[in-house]
Amino acid sequence: MGEAAEYFSKDFQWDDLRIRVENDPNLQYHLLPFEPSNSIPSVSPEADSNAWSRFHLRHSSGKFFKERRYLLKEFPELVSCKKYCKVLEVGCGNGSTVIPILRGNENIIIYACDCSTETLERAKGILNDAGFASLKDRFRPFYCDFSISKFPTWLACNSCRGNTFQQQRGFTTPENDGSPATGSLALEERGCCIGGVDFITLIFTLSAVPLQRMPASIRECFMVLKPGGLLLFRDYGLYDMTMLRFAQDQRVGFREYVRLDGTRSYFFCLNTLRDLFANAGFVESEKECLKLIKLAKPHMRRSVLFDTKLRKNIENSSRTSTTMILNTRHDRLTRRIEKRIAEFTFHSYRTRVILSKGRPPPKKGGSLYILHYEVGQKFDAHYDYAKDECTIKERGQTIVTFLMYLSDVEEGGETVFPAANKCASSARWWKKLPIYGKDGLSIKPKMGDALLFWSMKPDGTLDHTTLHGVKSEDIKMRRDSLPHLSVEKIYDFNSNVCKPELSFSIPFISPIGGMRLRSSTKGKDSWVECISWEPRAFIYHNFLSEKECSQLINLAKPRMKRSLVSDQKSWKGLVSSHRTSTGRFLVKGQNQLVRRIEKRIAEFTFIPVENGEGLSILHYEVGQKFDPHYDYSRPESFNFKTLGQRIATLVMYLSDVKEGGATVFPAAKKCPVSKQCASSSRRWWKKLPEYGGEGLSVKPKMGDALLFWSLKPDSTLDPTSLHGSSPVIEGDKWVGVKLMHVKDLTQG
Repeated sequence: MGEAAEYFSKDFQWDDLRIRVENDPNLQYHLLPFEPSNSIPSVSPEADSNAWSRFHLRHSSGKFFKERRYLLKEFPELVSCKKYCKVLEVGCGNGSTVIPILRGNENIIIYACDCSTETLERAKGILNDAGFASLKDRFRPFYCDFSISKFPTWLACNSCRGNTFQQQRGFTTPENDGSPATGSLALEERGCCIGGVDFITLIFTLSAVPLQRMPASIRECFMVLKPGGLLLFRDYGLYDMTMLRFAQDQRVGFREYVRLDGTRSYFFCLNTLRDLFANAGFVESEKECLKLIKLAKPHMRRSVLFDTKLRKNIENSSRTSTTMILNTRHDRLTRRIEKRIAEFTFHSYRTRVILSKGRPPPKKGGSLYILHYEVGQKFDAHYDYAKDECTIKERGQTIVTFLMYLSDVEEGGETVFPAANKCASSARWWKKLPIYGKDGLSIKPKMGDALLFWSMKPDGTLDHTTLHGVKSEDIKMRRDSLPHLSVEKIYDFNSNVCKPELSFSIPFISPIGGMRLRSSTKGKDSWVECISWEPRAFIYHNFLSEKECSQLINLAKPRMKRSLVSDQKSWKGLVSSHRTSTGRFLVKGQNQLVRRIEKRIAEFTFIPVENGEGLSILHYEVGQKFDPHYDYSRPESFNFKTLGQRIATLVMYLSDVKEGGATVFPAAKKCPVSKQCASSSRRWWKKLPEYGGEGLSVKPKMGDALLFWSLKPDSTLDPTSLHGSSPVIEGDKWVGVKLMHVKDLTQG
């Protein structure tokens, strides 16, 4: 362990080297942009694999590769993981990574792949020759070059690839009714595959892959990793001595070099790594938590409460934690987290946030509360919403709180809801609270998870069941863990807004991505994309499976009738040239399919099933359309008086359309996150010259769902939600529409 500690201590001492390299004229060619030369031949993937096979053959004695015992110290998760834990070692070579892991944890099973069958046989031989025959039952090598092909289906079949990484938000699917697996081998019992892996190790492997093939390779790793799994990475860094020893004519790209034997190496900087893994769906988990703690720790102060009578902040025994208020425009990390919160809660990061001293918020961004609870510290049960008119007038009303846990707690420190009735989603972190009576719920802090709850009901009234606090009894810390810290983000608006009374506990800062959600689409990735803030509009890619789309169409097809428009005075249906489609309303909860989709809509939008109308299935043939209109109702209309105001609309595309049939937003304004739109969403958007060159449109894509809000966060009508369906030019367009209201429609 002495050698490992020494190796580790020298690993990050490269600042002096960086300065020397950047100021050394003889090393400047390493820093220059790379200009491709015709003299550099293109190398096939097979040639890369053959070069590494020859490399390992030359060093077949195993003396070249020393056991990487330092990995157990650098990645302690490999030592403390649960029984039957599965690890995928990518590019195992002669086994220098595999052997110390197998020796360090007898509960681990390692699936090891390499691009050379000879190398795999050599690794098995080294295990036997070194007296590690007892480990061979837990060492399962197989051939795979992950840079040019997918991992075998027995590792993660297409079905499990679709479901494994989409379980972050606890959505119900046909294959999973929401009940947790009973053990790590639960998926194996299905017989289709081993159900993915808990860990992936990429130790000095990715640098050997050509840069242009890295994104697909990392993506393939993402696909076979279980929810909550970790990818453990270690590789060559910028200005490594290996890099500086390369001659100028060995450059084949920027920071990319080839050796005389044909093997290549890329040298990473942190920004390149973050971009590569973030684009594949990964998110730095522990690093984000630790960095937030590091930013706040030097500036922590005693937490205070706002006294509504004295109109100032005071210290109070009911709140004994320490706090630091972090401006969310502080750096790249806080901006990234702020953006992730905005996309998850459907509230722009420009929304005003409560500050500790009641000062006006900054023009850009808001604040995050970094909270620290030591042993015995607490926050008594309280409400986040304001009760007195003066505070509401000064600060606005609080509507939603987003709490992120930055550390684990061995005992105590739960977020408690004494007045809660029952859990609305997954219950794995919830416990009954006998100290508050038979009812009530609590949430155990788990590093990287986030808790979201609303202080107001969908009808804009205050929700008294949101009484909450931090339990202080017997808080205990692990010796190797940090004290309990959390981040709290509180949104407030100048008037009541309609949002649901649901609470969700989700993995938020996690290694499987921020908005990586579960759908029923087998083998396809599902994600949510913010496409506009005026109006607030989001696309949930692959919300429905092809089978579900077909089932909905077949359910409605026999009884399709001409679509009507509503008379605002009498609410009678009228035939109009403005709307020429055909349609059919499905009864709420009509069958298992409809109930499952309605539940999924409620969990995605945070709007209860009871607040939605029945699903409407619409069919547009060639030439048929729906002219631009609003889904909200005027206060004087019959619809408003009987059903209340509509708050949001979800449009599910049940078919592809060859040409035309786009959902258009003539009054939509440019999305503030234009970079995101340009890189991904823009492919579905077109300028609309027929509406003056402004606005946006969404191209129908089977399985996708478009969510947009008819009301602004302050509950006022949003005129930019004007929308319509452009005429179909070629093909058929089928959609399912869900209209959601402010009030519970079951209450009459």
